[in-house]
Amino acid sequence: MSIYFIYEQPEFNTKDFVTYDDSQDAIKEFKIGESINPIERCKTLQTGNKRRLIIYKTVFCGTKPAAQTLESTIHERFKERRLHGEWYTISRQEVDMLILEIEQLREAEFAVARQRYLEQQSLSIPEFK
Repeated sequence: MSIYFIYEQPEFNTKDFVTYDDSQDAIKEFKIGESINPIERCKTLQTGNKRRLIIYKTVFCGTKPAAQTLESTIHERFKERRLHGEWYTISRQEVDMLILEIEQLREAEFAVARQRYLEQQSLSIPEFK
């Protein structure tokens, strides 16, 4: 299971020769959801959408409960900026910072789990005299 961040490619108007700005500042709306297969989920969401949907980032969570917990935590964090459904007004920089924060929390959790494991191993190894 993964959390995904999808955005709609800004409109491109060839009639007026207006190009879209795909820079960091141009994207302001993301769909934040969870799926076992974010690529297939994006394809499903694309049906009926006039703009091209693009997966910006994904975060692998392992289990469905872990993905659901992370998704609801992110939704709660950005609840004031909810547009509709799972669409939120956030920037790419904010998504990048959020993912960095998640990675740092994972590293800290891994360090704690590793320390516990090592402590358990030292307790179960008999001392030789």
